[in-house]
Amino acid sequence: MAREEAHCRVDDVSLNYVKAGRGDHYVLCLPGAIGSWQTDFKIVLDKFDHDDFTIVCWDPPGFGKSRPPNRDFSPGYNARDASKAFKLMQALNLLPFSIFGWSDGGITALQIGFQQRNTDNVNKIVIWGSTSYVTEEMVMVYRGVMDTSKWSEHSRRPYVEMYGEEYFQWAWANHLQARIDLFERHNGNKCREIVPFVPQPVLILHGKNDIYATQEHPDFFLRTLPNSKLLIKDGAAHNLHIQHFNWFKQHVSDFLLNH
Repeated sequence: MAREEAHCRVDDVSLNYVKAGRGDHYVLCLPGAIGSWQTDFKIVLDKFDHDDFTIVCWDPPGFGKSRPPNRDFSPGYNARDASKAFKLMQALNLLPFSIFGWSDGGITALQIGFQQRNTDNVNKIVIWGSTSYVTEEMVMVYRGVMDTSKWSEHSRRPYVEMYGEEYFQWAWANHLQARIDLFERHNGNKCREIVPFVPQPVLILHGKNDIYATQEHPDFFLRTLPNSKLLIKDGAAHNLHIQHFNWFKQHVSDFLLNH
């Protein structure tokens, strides 16, 4: 089934989004840092069951085709994204919905769950590759990957094609610096204070080889989220939904449809 791409005005931003499928289960996909539907969720949009699900993926403000304006990296951007993402689904008349949040998008997913905690607007949440706080070890990883010119050509190409060299480097470096600033000035906190108050069922997925979100982070979510379960995939890295799509599809579909 073909993807439909369009823009929707939400608050002060023209948000780009893509929709696929015709099912009664609505799903919002939230990309990772500097990501878009093209870089992060194309395989999900194309290969998830279009009879069971209607899948929407947005380009977060400042990323993908949801620009200008450029990304605002000031503190609280995940909460701001959450508010806009919910308003997008509301404008599309796709309530209630479940959420897939990868990496930084997982924090936005939990923020949506928290913001909608007293409503029935969010059914279930799936997160993977996400962290609610920054550690010293993560800061070391961030500093080691900040210079995008040192990435492999395979890793660089989708972002250079989307943004051009200059904005790609600027956005990536500023994203990482914003996280380093959290570690240095705010005890590393991204969203720890809201995690115990996210009431929706949450499936936490974890790739054993994820260097950006090591085992302590899904363990923290499992301990702290009041209604959660954890599945671990051996051999999987940060992008397990791409690297092990069939495994991802099987477990996530079962969680949404049968639990």
